[in-house]
Amino acid sequence: MTVSNWADLTNGKRIKHLRGSDLTQQGLADAAGLSLALVQKAEQDRGELSIGSSSSSPTR
Repeated sequence: MTVSNWADLTNGKRIKHLRGSDLTQQGLADAAGLSLALVQKAEQDRGELSIGSSSSSPTR
């Protein structure tokens, strides 16, 4: 894939391309500490994705 094509891809297609065929969605989820559903949602460009949550924020 060339850089010019890379700019035309959605984030989901970028994730799928970077994951490649050697790693399953479940394997990526396990390695990243994410749920399978989140990886699937990200690759399918469904909805808004956010990193982190207020429940995991450090307390003061």
